[in-house]
Amino acid sequence: MSQANQNNGILAKIKKALSAFFVLAAFTALPFRAFALPEGENIVAGSAAFDRSTTDHLEVTTSTDKTIINYDSFSIAEKQSVNFNQPTANSITLNRVIGTSPSEIFGALTSNGRLFVINTNGVLFGPNSRVDAPALVASTLDISDEDFLNGNYNFFKSGENAFLVNQGNITVRNGGYVCLLSQGIENQGAIIANLGTVVLASGEKMTLALDDAGDISVVIDEAVTGAVFGPDGNTLKSAITNSGSIFADGGKILLTAKVLNGVFDKAINNTGIIQANSVVEHNGVIELVAEGAPVVNTGTISAGEVIISAPDTSYVNIGKVTANGSQDLPDGGKIAIEAGAILQQGLISANSFEAGNAGQVSLVSEVSTILDDGSVTEAMALGIIGNGGKITIDSKGGSTVVNRTAVIDVSAGAIAGNAGYIEVSAFDQLGFYGILNGHAPPGYNVATVLFDPLNIIISVSDPSTPDTEYISVSSLQSATADIYLQADNDITLADDLYIPNAGTSLTLEAGRNIWINANLIVNGGITLYADADYDGFGDFNQAADTWIVAAGDFYAEGANLSLGKITSGGDGAYSFEAYAWGDITLSDELFVSPSVNLYAEGNISINSDIVCENSVNLHAYGSIEQADNTKIISGGSVEITGAEVTLFDVYFAGDFYAEAFDGSINVRGLIKSAGIDFNHGNAVITITTATEYGSDEILRATNQGQGYGLKFDLSSIPNTIVVTSAEIYYYLESDGGWYVHNLTADELVVLQGSLQTTTKEYHFNDGVVQTYGKTHPDWAPYIIISAITTTTTTTDVPVVNGYTLGGGSEGTIYLYAYNNVNFQNTGRLQTLGDVGIETSGGGEVYDGGAIVDETGAYLNIIANNLVMFAANGIGSSDALETQVNNLSAGNIRSGNIIIDNAGDLNITESDWFEGITNDAPGGLIELTVDGILNIEAPIEGYGDIRLYVTGDINQYEYITINQYEGYELPTPQIIDSSHPIDGWSSGVSNDPTIDISWTLAESEWDFYSFTANAGGAYTQEEWADITTNGGDLSITANNDISLTLIDAGNGDVTITSLNGLIIDNDLNFASEDYDIIGRTITLSATSTSEVDYGQDGAAEEAIDISYPGEGFSYTWTHGSFDPDSDLGLFFTDFVSGNWVFSTTSPELDDAMDWYFNVATVDDWEWQSETASHGAFYIDTTAPVITASRDIDPNTYGWDKGTVTISYTVSDGLADIDYANPGNEI
Repeated sequence: MSQANQNNGILAKIKKALSAFFVLAAFTALPFRAFALPEGENIVAGSAAFDRSTTDHLEVTTSTDKTIINYDSFSIAEKQSVNFNQPTANSITLNRVIGTSPSEIFGALTSNGRLFVINTNGVLFGPNSRVDAPALVASTLDISDEDFLNGNYNFFKSGENAFLVNQGNITVRNGGYVCLLSQGIENQGAIIANLGTVVLASGEKMTLALDDAGDISVVIDEAVTGAVFGPDGNTLKSAITNSGSIFADGGKILLTAKVLNGVFDKAINNTGIIQANSVVEHNGVIELVAEGAPVVNTGTISAGEVIISAPDTSYVNIGKVTANGSQDLPDGGKIAIEAGAILQQGLISANSFEAGNAGQVSLVSEVSTILDDGSVTEAMALGIIGNGGKITIDSKGGSTVVNRTAVIDVSAGAIAGNAGYIEVSAFDQLGFYGILNGHAPPGYNVATVLFDPLNIIISVSDPSTPDTEYISVSSLQSATADIYLQADNDITLADDLYIPNAGTSLTLEAGRNIWINANLIVNGGITLYADADYDGFGDFNQAADTWIVAAGDFYAEGANLSLGKITSGGDGAYSFEAYAWGDITLSDELFVSPSVNLYAEGNISINSDIVCENSVNLHAYGSIEQADNTKIISGGSVEITGAEVTLFDVYFAGDFYAEAFDGSINVRGLIKSAGIDFNHGNAVITITTATEYGSDEILRATNQGQGYGLKFDLSSIPNTIVVTSAEIYYYLESDGGWYVHNLTADELVVLQGSLQTTTKEYHFNDGVVQTYGKTHPDWAPYIIISAITTTTTTTDVPVVNGYTLGGGSEGTIYLYAYNNVNFQNTGRLQTLGDVGIETSGGGEVYDGGAIVDETGAYLNIIANNLVMFAANGIGSSDALETQVNNLSAGNIRSGNIIIDNAGDLNITESDWFEGITNDAPGGLIELTVDGILNIEAPIEGYGDIRLYVTGDINQYEYITINQYEGYELPTPQIIDSSHPIDGWSSGVSNDPTIDISWTLAESEWDFYSFTANAGGAYTQEEWADITTNGGDLSITANNDISLTLIDAGNGDVTITSLNGLIIDNDLNFASEDYDIIGRTITLSATSTSEVDYGQDGAAEEAIDISYPGEGFSYTWTHGSFDPDSDLGLFFTDFVSGNWVFSTTSPELDDAMDWYFNVATVDDWEWQSETASHGAFYIDTTAPVITASRDIDPNTYGWDKGTVTISYTVSDGLADIDYANPGNEI
């Protein structure tokens, strides 16, 4: 016979016998023995003294911690007493009877230490007996002397089976223990061991573990194999019976029995009280463990934690099992019952006290769990405040039945708290007819109920289907908790189900299918999981003419979903959501508030209307097809994406977006709303019927880059399309030589928006579109033209006839290509907004291309802001003709940047670039500006930089010509020479002589030049430097030239003001703050009016000239001076070198005085066409100086080394008094 059948048979037998429950017969009265004190003592171990001097009293005094005494008999008559006086409370005296009579204790047995009483013939504590000791072990099993003395408490059967019965009072001190060990045990009296341990163990061999810390345990090694007879001679029916009381509050009570089947009717039978309530800081535990026979409780079991284990037999509860909270400890405890079969007919509770949390109840069987009529299983909050607990009802290998009036309750407190959790499960069949309570006050969570069998049928009556859980409709209708039905296989709703309690949600989870064959109405949310194991075999199926109504959110998922008429009213963004890893079929209306979201890895078929207060979102990896004469009505936006999309009538208040990434988009009906947005990857978007557009519409078609191009075909629309204030986006097909469908005036009258187009090759045809745009705080119309690549080719974007954003539009035009953007014929991009062009090649993916003008002098770009990013040049061969206000541009690989702008131009920063940058080696930057050029962002390159400007040049940021690494540096050449000073004029008392011992050859690097021609003035603002790193530098301006820093390194500097001044602009008198650094410096200024090189006498405004090298010359050339000029001040401050001063002036005013700080020059030479001039002052007040300095090749192109310069000044001059010129020596 199988284990399941055996357990079922036992259970049936128990239930049948419950009506006439077995009551243990009273013991037959034993004859009174007047002198029954212990007799025949023999001290086996230790030492002891016996005093019988007092009538009816025996005083035993031991002097050792462990003592063994054998007796012929050990009994105590009523009114007699025996007292043991031991050295300490931890001392133990073993009292063993070796005679043939049971021990009959009717009097008092006391001790200040622990006592063992062992009698293999039996032990009886009579009705008026009293035991008082720190600990007691009473046993009908023997123990060897050696084991006892060594602390190994191994007990074994020696002789026939015997009884151990307590009818009296056994009390041990707090923390002590009472262990009753026998083949058959009955407690009819009272056992008290608060904070301690009580053990009742039935077996023929066992091991007792005694821990001084109070951790007492027992392991039964051998079961009881034969009948046990009680004191009255009758056979004991139970291995352990408690009809009295056992108390161990704050401690532990263990009842354990191991018997062979059939020896006893019950392994443990409790009709009395077993109590181990928890106290502060001490948890009370009761544990009942049985093998071979059932455990039956008709009494009361109460503790902080109750554990009942009978895995191969049954447990029956007719009484009470509680783990409730108290005033001191308000939280509920834990009850865990595991058995082969469980029959619950009484009360099992783990409730909380006021303001506590309810505990946990677990009833788990191997083959059968039954909660019978009238039973109550609860973990609820009893007060006005508190949270419900958790209850688990399960049968791991069989069936679970909850009968009609069985109550399961995890309710919360009356005014505050969340309800708990209920799980009802079965491996095989589950029948639920009971009452579920999971109340919670308003604002708190009601309970959650999970049903988890193999199959579930929800119906009015039990269908008696094998391997199926039946759940009655009435049970679910009365539920006050959230319901979770979980089945390994299928869930079927066979009859109408209405769950009226507000906020109560229903969840169905099936490993395979969910069948909704009747109406389902829930006053909360509905969640449906089919194919919960995700193996691809499990669908959701809603039968025709059924209705699903959810007051809250609706969610369904499964391999395939067949949806019928559904209404949901949730308030979340995903109030209605369905997800299928196969197909979704909608066969009846959806009425949803606020949104509909359908996701399918297969196809979506819409065969009925969708009505939604807010947005509708349909997404499929396969096709989406809306049947004829159906409607999608949305109070918000509509978004539809699939491999192929077919639509009929769509109404909506927001935007519309449709994407077909593998097939076509076909619109056979009416699309009416504020905006229409198509996105298509491969084939054709076709509108085959008249489409009506409103007053604020967006019609788009975009390409995801699959490379096939696409066509937006409006040719079949019979009527003129009139679009007002709309934004129109076209992605047009040209793959394989195709041109787009040409839009003519007959087909497209007015587009007050913009055009976005992405194709592999797009040609703007003559007079296609003129748009006017519109104003919006968040966006502006724009045009995007991109070249899409295949895996093997890239294609140019030709701008043939141009595109215009007119009528005051500030829209954006953006061109993107993996290769070139070519302006051809009369190609033009025009907007009052922005133009962006990129041919960078997508980083390292493609080589990129250039921005090429093939139109000649035709104006290519008209815009406010222009940003360009190219890989191989911008206008490299022919200047790109622009008319823009602001420009930033960059080039990264090869080619030039050549731009010719009509009108003023600002070089500015953008998201792509900071100013103008050409990283191409040797790449030219050439700007021609018909107007004013404002350099508000840097200009930087690795080749020549040329600026040709008809107006002023205002430089606010640096201009830099960089050099690539890897050039060879020359070897220094030593040249011996002396350099006398010639031609000094008046004001110089002696000619200084300076000797220089060497100079360096010029670098052989390739240097690039900077050239600027300004029709007006050239102004360098502070910090706006020009650096050429050794290249020549030339600035020519019609008017004044204001300098901050011109650094040509070892290059030549030529600065010419045709009709103005050359002015120091940094107002800094620091000797290292130079205005001009160069090898040969030529300054030329010509004026017909007053010319001052700085203000009169203000040396800090003079031009500072320096070249930190040796053996090069500086030339300053001045044109005609105004004869009336009072004083010209030219102040130079430089390290050393040759100074050449020359003038082309035919006449020099004698009154013009000259001041030079040339204290460290190597050579001074005066060259002039006339010797007539004013006083010439030079500050050479310096001793003989020996200077040494390191030469840095990274800066000047020379090998690094130390150079020593030796020179002598033969006379000195006083410092020039610039405040009062003329007062010097």
